[in-house]
Parts: sequence; C-alpha cells; structure tokens
Amino acid sequence: MLSKLENILLRKDWSRKVKLYTIIKNLPCGGFSFSYIVISKYHFVKSLFILCTLFCVLSTATYAQSFEYTEDLNKDIKSLLPEGKIGFEIMNGISSSDRSEKIIEKFTKALVENKEWFNQQMKMVKEKEGEPVPYDKRMGITKEEYDYMVAKKFDLGIHSTGQLSLNIIYLKNRLHIIPSDTTDFKQITIDFTSKKATIDEVILNFHAPINIDATDNIFNSTWKGYGWRHEESNTNTASLDNSEDLVLKVYNLTVGFIDSSKQVYINIKGGEYSKGEKTVDFKYRLLSQ
Repeated sequence: MLSKLENILLRKDWSRKVKLYTIIKNLPCGGFSFSYIVISKYHFVKSLFILCTLFCVLSTATYAQSFEYTEDLNKDIKSLLPEGKIGFEIMNGISSSDRSEKIIEKFTKALVENKEWFNQQMKMVKEKEGEPVPYDKRMGITKEEYDYMVAKKFDLGIHSTGQLSLNIIYLKNRLHIIPSDTTDFKQITIDFTSKKATIDEVILNFHAPINIDATDNIFNSTWKGYGWRHEESNTNTASLDNSEDLVLKVYNLTVGFIDSSKQVYINIKGGEYSKGEKTVDFKYRLLSQ
C-alpha cells in the first residue's frame, strides 16, 4: 500500500485542482537536489518541501561494479555507460516515517496561520543559500521535533516503481541514450565537445561535476557524477503569494555512481508551467539493475 506522502507526490492531476504555485530556485540539498520545486496549495506537499527548504537538510545488470572518478567528463561517462543496453529500476517511489508525516501535518497548520512569516523565511533561505532557518515556535513544531527532522533528514526513502532499459550508443563525439520502452522523452544526448546535453529538443548546459562526500542522503551513500540543467522563467520569486502569471521551463539531467551500492544513477527531469498550468511533468530517477 502506498504511503500518504507517496500518493500525493505521484498524483498526476493535483496541479489542475489548485491555482497557486511557489517556485523555489536552486536549493542546496546535497544528493537529493531540487533545481526547482513547484509547490501547490495541496498543503501536505507544500509543507514537506518548505521544510526541506527551511532546514536545507536533504542532501533523489549492474554495469559499473567499480568506478574511479577522474573529473574527465568523456572518460567517466564512457566508464559509467558502456555501449549496449542497460537495465534500470525506476526509483520514483518516495516514503517517509509515520513520525515525520505527523510533524509535517503540524507544520502545515502553522504554515496557514503564519503565512507572512513563512514568506519572509523563504526569502531569507534564498538570500543565505545553504543555511537552515533557526528554530521558531511559529513553525508549529517543538524544538525536539525540529531537531529530529534536521537529524533524520525527513526519513525519506525511495523504492522501485518499475523498470526501464536504455540503449547506449556512441557516434563520433556524442553519446545517445535511447529508451527501449515508451517514456516521456525520446532521446538524450551528451556532446563531449561542447559539454552540452539535450533531452529531445531542449538544450541543457553543463552545470558542474558532483562529488557528494556525505552519506546523509536518500542513497545513504557518497556518490559522484555530472549534472546538466536548462532553466527559463519570467520570474525569480520564492513567495507563497500569487504566481498565476508564472511561465517556467526546467529540465535536469544527472549521471553518477553510488559508491555503497555500486550502481549507476541517472536522473532525468522535465517540467514546464504556464500561468499556473502544468504542461510538461516527468521524472525518472534510475538505478542500474
């Protein structure tokens, strides 16, 4: 049985039932990063991700049994993704502990009652990137509950919701990733000369090498890799107020290696929003079988 959290996060039609969205840009959440998180007035979802923002604590056949990270994009990607077909588990299932869900529900009520204060905190988090907001009773939770959430990283876990095979093809100086099954994308490419990637027709700029040296993330492991990102927006707001005029286009690609499980990790994400309506929304968090 799916948890309450998972049912909400996997719901396909929630965006059509609400009018208000909050955009939180470039959150420093370690191994489980969010470039943009779109939060609805479905308060449980909003509360979870605002908690993540305020506390900044989220750090989400086996081909690569071993992997030496060299920071050489061409060499590392070819080591992680050898030519051929690779099977992946789609790790889109998300769950949290009962205690965490109860704390989030308490936080939800406080969010509604202290909206202006929360708006101020969101702006402060954005200005002081990477610093958690100190405890305040207006959060609606006790100091002990606050410490628990910071220490336990929201008790988030992931699990498989299906399988996906990817065909890996190298032509000239470019990698082509083509899914064997029907997906929300037809092809991903990585150009080793320009260091740019594409998800179908969308061009993503090389963001940075990734080297997560802590284990307090959803993988419970250190991991390394590379990231690409495309962002378009007509606003730069992190307010909880009206955003009906928002136009947003965000695509992300991550390719990496999980040290503890020795699995290849690929994260493929696309989202487009126009005036409060979700027009594109897909995410594939993949771990090699």
